[in-house]
Amino acid sequence: MTLLENIEEKIKKAMREKDSLMLETLRSIKTALQVYKVNIRKPITTEVEQSILSKLANQRNESLVAFTAAGRFDLGIKESKELEIIESFMVRKATDAEYFAAIYTAVFSNHKNGEKPNLGVIIKSAKEVLKDLRVDGKVLTDKIKEALNL
Repeated sequence: MTLLENIEEKIKKAMREKDSLMLETLRSIKTALQVYKVNIRKPITTEVEQSILSKLANQRNESLVAFTAAGRFDLGIKESKELEIIESFMVRKATDAEYFAAIYTAVFSNHKNGEKPNLGVIIKSAKEVLKDLRVDGKVLTDKIKEALNL
C-alpha cells in the first residue's frame, strides 16, 4: 500500500470517527502529495514522499515555535498534534548511536592519514549510510565536527 492509499484509508476512518484535526491534517498531506504529482508529472518515490512529509513537519514545527512565543498555546497545541500525525507517516529518526556509527564509518573509509578531513565527502558518505533513516543535516554536521574536533 502506497503512502497516498494509506492516507486515503485514514481519511475515511477519520471521517467516520468525526476526528476533524486528523481529517484536516491528512487532507493537507494528500494535497501536498497531489500538488507535487501534478506539477512534476513523475511518479512519487518513497524519497520524495519523505521529503514532502519533512517539509510539512518543518512548517508545523515553525508554526509551533511562533505560536508559543506569541503566547497562543491553544494554536501551539493544535500544531503539535498535527506534527505528531505527520511524523507518524515518516521513517524513524536516526539515534545518536546510529549517527556516530555512520560518522566513524564515513571517516575511516574516506580519510587518509596526514590529510585534513574533507567535511563534504564525510557528510555525503554518512548520509549514504543513514539513507533509510530520517537524518537532520545540521545535527549530522555538528556531530561530524564534534567527532573531528573542528
